[in-house]
Amino acid sequence: MEKVNFKLVCPECQIMRVPRSRHCYICGECVTRFDHHCEWINTCVGGYNNVIFLAFIVALLLNILITIVLCVFEIVILFNGEKGPSVYTSDIKLFPDWWYNQTVTLIVLSVLTVIYSVFLIPLGALLLVQIGNYCKGLTTNERFGRDALQTEEESHLFDDTVMDGVEQTDMNITLGSN
Repeated sequence: MEKVNFKLVCPECQIMRVPRSRHCYICGECVTRFDHHCEWINTCVGGYNNVIFLAFIVALLLNILITIVLCVFEIVILFNGEKGPSVYTSDIKLFPDWWYNQTVTLIVLSVLTVIYSVFLIPLGALLLVQIGNYCKGLTTNERFGRDALQTEEESHLFDDTVMDGVEQTDMNITLGSN
């Protein structure tokens, strides 16, 4: 008869999981060092793409910051009435003539700046959380997930639980010979 630690068996895939992995119910598979499922990139963030995800957040944050700075720079130029490196100095017109009206451009740039600024705060918070996770060697699931909320006594209750040939009905797994 085989001894099995039921915490290492995925109830969905019914395979032995590696430590620190978790089943993603959106992707339908177990993920090594599961951090979270990201709707923005439509995949799970885990052991194999965590650093790439961190680089993606940094690049996105830099893109937003540069866009905000350029929009504010153009708004200042429009308010001062200066002729600087603006869309008005170009001979090439990519948009209809009404677009080059100073008032329309000012409104569009202001709205764009506000929208990008709204995304700046949560993205900055996400970057801080991910950097904290990386420095601590933890995942978001390990730091803030359901298991992280257990007290230390509760978390060690089932660490060494080994069951011999017991039918575990909630996991739909039966081990042992009939």
